[in-house]
Amino acid sequence: MNESVASPDIHIMLGEMRGQLRELVHATNNNSGKTDALTREVIEIKGVAAAIAALNVRVTAVESDVSILKTERNRREGALSLGEWLIKMVPWLIGGAGFAVAVRLLEIAG
Repeated sequence: MNESVASPDIHIMLGEMRGQLRELVHATNNNSGKTDALTREVIEIKGVAAAIAALNVRVTAVESDVSILKTERNRREGALSLGEWLIKMVPWLIGGAGFAVAVRLLEIAG
């Protein structure tokens, strides 16, 4: 008689355990999918880090090239400025020489 009374309780307990086991399996499958997604994200992030490192190398090279170009431009501008100054001074030099010749001629004539 005890077996007949205990039997329904055991069946209920087994049913509850099976339900909980299904919930655990379901939760484990959900977590597995999330873990797989996180793994893919981490792998993609590693690729981004490598790309950023490559870009940093390229930026450094470009900065070096720009520095060289700026130095060359400044050198050219300086040379052009000197040339412009000389061109502007030629009329003054010719005028001064002409004035000196005129003064000398007036001294000789006078």
